[in-house]
Amino acid sequence: MNRRQMELLAAAAMVVVFTGCKKATEVSRAAYIVGPTNDIKKMGNSERKEIPASVYNASVLIATQTVDKKIKFCSGTLIAGASETSNFRVLTNHHCFAKQDSEGKAINELLPEACGSTRIYFGYFAGNTSETTTTGCEKDSMQSNFNGDLAFFTLSQNPPAPYAPLQLWDGETVPEGRKAYIVHYPDVAENLEAAIPGAARLPVAAVTTQDCKVSGLFDPAEWDLDRTLPYSLRHTCDLIHGSSGSALVDAQTATLIGVNWGGIKITYASGTRIDNVATRIDFVKAFLDNRVDSFESLLPARRASNSDNAVAGTTPNTETDKTQSSSKKNKSICGVVSFQSTSSISFFLMLILAVVPLAASAFATLRSTR
Repeated sequence: MNRRQMELLAAAAMVVVFTGCKKATEVSRAAYIVGPTNDIKKMGNSERKEIPASVYNASVLIATQTVDKKIKFCSGTLIAGASETSNFRVLTNHHCFAKQDSEGKAINELLPEACGSTRIYFGYFAGNTSETTTTGCEKDSMQSNFNGDLAFFTLSQNPPAPYAPLQLWDGETVPEGRKAYIVHYPDVAENLEAAIPGAARLPVAAVTTQDCKVSGLFDPAEWDLDRTLPYSLRHTCDLIHGSSGSALVDAQTATLIGVNWGGIKITYASGTRIDNVATRIDFVKAFLDNRVDSFESLLPARRASNSDNAVAGTTPNTETDKTQSSSKKNKSICGVVSFQSTSSISFFLMLILAVVPLAASAFATLRSTR
């Protein structure tokens, strides 16, 4: 290899090394329609045939009346009680019951109306709302986790058959590419109905079944973009305001694989990636079993520096802000090349490719000047 060839190789290698550190120029949070069409459909008879009855009978509408006489609603899922003799529980998001800061983002503290002014609706389907079953939240039963954006509470009274708990995924991490679907209660004006004349009009059940699959976990280099990303998985299922707290359901096993909390749009210099997001099932299980601390101890170390990459005050807040998403500027996130992580081995190989030719060139130049 002659001197000119070595210099060209060195230049190319240095470009690869220094462009391996991509910059996240903007981060936005909302809930997204992923793809060219809106795949959320109001649940009718044909939609019910597409999914097992065990799934839509376990989906619930949660409505909490606040002190200012407004109704805050979310989606949720009926799950088994804490023991065989306990009433069933409802699993949903923390932000569905959280107080807000001055920017309208959820904080760690819950509303005083949470649980006490909360009603749970079963079978709230279009044209069937007058036959819906309702119950309440058992006093002092609500528990939540701010980082994972999860909450659950025990029902004051179990619903009648056929409403029964949904089973959880039997395993830990869900494989990428797994087909999924969602039963949720999105805020669509034409899909609001009252249970009885004069009552508040609330969203009826809807489904997302098309173009809906698991995309995988977030790279640790992206975790600092939002506090919930270390505990979440990415997916392509359409969500909007009101979908918060719904179950991401595995299409093959009809089991819960995550709890939807919203979406995130990450813009790099090379392009933008949009993901809808659910808190992943292994963290959900840790939360329900009161072993969150042990779960966090098993997470791999971040590949991005907290001090360099932290985005202050970010909160997934799809339920409380349906029209505007917050945007934050962020510093460089290294180890992300075309949204894929670069391994440490690859990095050192590229470094060697860059340094060795330069050293050889310098040595050759030194000899020629003697």
